[in-house]
Amino acid sequence: KVYPVLGGYKPGCRSRLLLLCLCVLICTATGNVLSSLGKAMNLEGAAGLAMRRLTREGLAWVPTAGNICTLLAFGICVYLNVYMTGGAPEAMLMLAPLLLMLSQDPLLLRHLGERQRYLPPVLAFSCYLAITAIAQVISWAAEYGDYLALILNGGMLLLGLPLHVVFCKYLWDQQPQPLTVLIALGPLAVLSLLLAQTDAIRILAGSGVVMALMQFFSMKHYRRAGMKVI
Repeated sequence: KVYPVLGGYKPGCRSRLLLLCLCVLICTATGNVLSSLGKAMNLEGAAGLAMRRLTREGLAWVPTAGNICTLLAFGICVYLNVYMTGGAPEAMLMLAPLLLMLSQDPLLLRHLGERQRYLPPVLAFSCYLAITAIAQVISWAAEYGDYLALILNGGMLLLGLPLHVVFCKYLWDQQPQPLTVLIALGPLAVLSLLLAQTDAIRILAGSGVVMALMQFFSMKHYRRAGMKVI
């Protein structure tokens, strides 16, 4: 059967066309809403100058849309990692840098300045490892009934987390921490690295030691070199 060029779509084509038009309308409406929000919520500094320029060009919605796309891409990658590898913790070393694409916008990440741009990937890395470690410990105890291992690995997880918290705080406010904090928490993370029975806790503790070393050098006179390493 021959279908006319105009008005005679094959079965299902009209529904696809309506869906496409609906998507265009939704995207346009969303862009208008984000543009109005961008005009209403003024940012300061370089981000404010860039936002004012985008607003003049009718593109105030671009930073927020970019952040949404980045978060969606990261979420899909994490889901695929869980689905295909069972949630391999080392995969976050490759997935977390995706969050470096996040930028300051007037709606979602209003307080994410240029100085804090390294915080999202590190925070995502730490949270993913902590959640994976908890899941591994609980599943191990539930499957084998080894509650002594549950207590041991739970304690090792608690010993490895503080350095991550200190490092994330440092990335956010750029305020040097007392050296005694790193000296006190470093050996605890090394102990967790040696005694932990799950890969996630070992990676968590080992990365915590690396974070402490980077923070130590960046707090000293090697601040510029340390930030490049971070």
